[in-house]
Order: sequence, then structure tokens, then C-alpha cells
Amino acid sequence: MLNSKKTIFAVIAILVIAAGVLFLVFANRDVSSRKVRVAVTNTALMAPLFVMHDLNLLENHAPGIALELVVVDSGTVINEAFIAGSIDAAGLNVTNFLVGADKSIPYGILSSLAYGFNSVQTNAPDRIKSFADIAENDRIAVTTLTGSSALLLYLASERYFGSYDALEGNIVTMNSADALLALINKSGITLAVSSLTERIKANEAGCVTILEDTDIHNEGIMNNFLLFNKEFYEDNSDIALCVLAALEDAIALIEIKDDRAISSITSRTGLDNDTFIEYLDLGFFKYVLDDFSTLEMVIDISHKVNLISSRPSVTDLILNSGQ
Repeated sequence: MLNSKKTIFAVIAILVIAAGVLFLVFANRDVSSRKVRVAVTNTALMAPLFVMHDLNLLENHAPGIALELVVVDSGTVINEAFIAGSIDAAGLNVTNFLVGADKSIPYGILSSLAYGFNSVQTNAPDRIKSFADIAENDRIAVTTLTGSSALLLYLASERYFGSYDALEGNIVTMNSADALLALINKSGITLAVSSLTERIKANEAGCVTILEDTDIHNEGIMNNFLLFNKEFYEDNSDIALCVLAALEDAIALIEIKDDRAISSITSRTGLDNDTFIEYLDLGFFKYVLDDFSTLEMVIDISHKVNLISSRPSVTDLILNSGQ
């Protein structure tokens, strides 16, 4: 009996000590003061991040952790914010990320986020029925030679003509509004690489889509990723993984067309609810958190066109690849 009492007291003492240790751990790491600052641009490709923030989904996985959504104008601004240390994480397109990583910005990929929806339109569908029909005298408009639209063009050139620079003499750069107008009016160009908005307007005007991201890779080209500052991730991997879990919840709500989720997205992007749902049903918006299948391909073409100076491995770019 005495031995039993001693055992009980010993167990209680151990529990008290353990509780004291846990108290000291959490006292030194004040949960209520911890937060994560996530940068986004106001595009529908960032939709899961909007929903996670506006519906306070992180609270379900990390009670007491504050989520600050920092809205900026471009991926370039996001890279500058990472350098300045004013953000901890961001949704960012793959080209801006690869350029930033090439310049040693200390961040890495935690997960994929959304496929791109670039495509190629033509105003001469009777002659140009596929990408392979592009002739030497055809002019193709892109907004920039270093963005995701240009990467689609390089990848298609490599597939259909055997070399990424096979159509180098066909490419002209102009802003998206001018390219759309020139395409519709058949003024100087016969093709344009378009984002979703320009594609729909071009199709309404009689232009035809001859190439999509899905023609290059099954589901499309993963164009947007969730990034974390490496130091923040090392010190706060628990928060980062809770953000990932909250994003899964957000995507689930988007997929079932939850009214609150849809309103969160449309209030930020300028799309109306019916239009967003239509685009979602058409497959223009696809959100996936674990697809790195096209990253190697994009790294390869980015290096070939000198967008980046070296060719990193996929595992070097992913934060938890060794886990």
C-alpha cells in the first residue's frame, strides 16, 4: 500500500514538473502575440488566401494566431517585401518566384496554389487551326518576354517546332489592352497569348483559342505557389502547417460554392458571383495544394531563355521536401 502511494505521488510530481515546463515554453512563446503576414495580389488565382482570411479559417487550426493579409500590386512588390522583411509568406506566380530565388531571396515553396490560365488566340482560324500552323510571317503578341504568358509560348514552340526560340522572330511585345485591340481589329498581329479576361473578350469578337496550358501538361501549368520566408518557416513551422490546413478548408468551401467563400473572392477581384462560378465550372480556376509536376519543366525553360542564371533542383526550392 505504501509503495502504491509513493508511486502515485511520484506520478503526480512528474506531471506537475511537466506542466511547469510546458507553462514556461508557452510563456516564452506568447501565442496571442504570434502572427503571420501573407502578401497577395487581387487576382482570382489567390482565392484560397482571400477565403482563409475573410472567413477566419486559421482560427480553427491555430487559435490565437493573427493572420494579416497584405494586398500589393504585383509579384515584383512581393519580392521587394520579402527582401525588406515586411512579410512572412505570399501567394506568388512561378516566374517571379524563380527570379527571386535566383537572386537569393530567402524563401521557399510550402505548397502549390493555383494553375495558370494562359492561352493563345488567333484572328485567322481558317488558316491557323493549331499552334503548328503558325507561319513565318505571323506575329504573336505577348505582354512581356519574362512572364508566364511568354513561358507558355516558349514551351509550345519547343513542343511543336523543336526549339523554344523557333518563333523568336514572330514575337512582339505590347500591353494586354493593345494586344486585344490589335487582335480583334486584325491590326499587325495574327495571334496573342492571353489571360482569361482577354481570352473571353477575344472569343466573343470571333477569335479562336488554338492552345491552352492543358495542351502542354495534363491539368495545366502550375503557375502560383504559397511561399514562406525560410527563417520564419524554421521558427514557426507549426503556424505554416496550420496555414496549409486552413487553405485546404478554403479550397473545399470554394469547390462546393459556399456563398461566403464566393462573396469573399468576388468582393476582392471585381468579378460578380455568377461569372466566378461559371469560370470555376469551366475549369478556368483550379486550386491544388500538392502539385509540383510542372515545376521542373518551368525551371528548365526559364533557364534556357536566361530568365534565371542557374538551374536549381525542385527539392532545393521546396521547404519541406526533406520531411
